[in-house]
Amino acid sequence: MRKIHLTLWAATLAAVTTILFHATQQGEIGYWKAHRLFSSTAYAAAADEYEKSLERQPGRLDVLKELARSYQWSKNYPKAIETYRQVLAADPEDLDSKTRLAETLGWSGQYAESIALYREVVAKKNDTAAKLALSEVLLWNKDYAAAESSTRDVLKVEPTNPQARYLLGKILQASGRPQEATVLFEELLKEQSLKK
Repeated sequence: MRKIHLTLWAATLAAVTTILFHATQQGEIGYWKAHRLFSSTAYAAAADEYEKSLERQPGRLDVLKELARSYQWSKNYPKAIETYRQVLAADPEDLDSKTRLAETLGWSGQYAESIALYREVVAKKNDTAAKLALSEVLLWNKDYAAAESSTRDVLKVEPTNPQARYLLGKILQASGRPQEATVLFEELLKEQSLKK
């Protein structure tokens, strides 16, 4: 009798292990399928596969991040924002996800929150791309003085940065200084033609 119970228990354990292994394996297969879809710019299809992968392997933060990015690139901003918030709830110090959330908020017109998040990122890491993204959202929010100040801060350190100079031209133009903007744009065009 004891042998029967032991055999039954071992068979049950083997069945459960096989089922769990299969689910994990399917989750991994789905993850890599989603990764390939994202790489081929099929962002919405990638999001579907990442969702399936998360169903099979809940709690995987790497899959959740990729799902958020897929939503972002498929322009499903509400889901991207919600998913990036889930990532940041699990890892509040994830500056990459915080930057992507700020970017998505900016793209969806939620400028105040985007600006606040970019300022957090800039305060924690000295990153030119984040500073310029902050400047861009400040421009979209029509806070021209803050956008100009942020951009000029970048130019103090990197005076020849073409992205910062172009952005400064856009800010000058938007803030009612088209002559200054034109001079800057002409300089950039002249430099570009000399490189060719």
